[in-house]
Amino acid sequence: MNQDRPGGQKPMNSYVISDLEVCGLEDSKFIELPKAYTHGSIPVHTENIPKQSEIRKWPYLSEVRLPEIEADVGLLIGANCSAQWSHGTS
Repeated sequence: MNQDRPGGQKPMNSYVISDLEVCGLEDSKFIELPKAYTHGSIPVHTENIPKQSEIRKWPYLSEVRLPEIEADVGLLIGANCSAQWSHGTS
């Protein structure tokens, strides 16, 4: 797999993972994800995780409740999974 970087593409080691499922912290409904690719590191830090106090700035998010999680980021779900986002937690 190649990674786009300033100055061109750089080859990187990666594995393909299939049959990956996720669910909410307080949910038992699992959602299947499309193929996932491993990466040696994820360029995101715990400071990048939104907090409840930050989303209060936007009234249209008033019903969203974010749990406080003390953990490193180990999985990013991108725009190619938008169909899974619409399943909700009902």
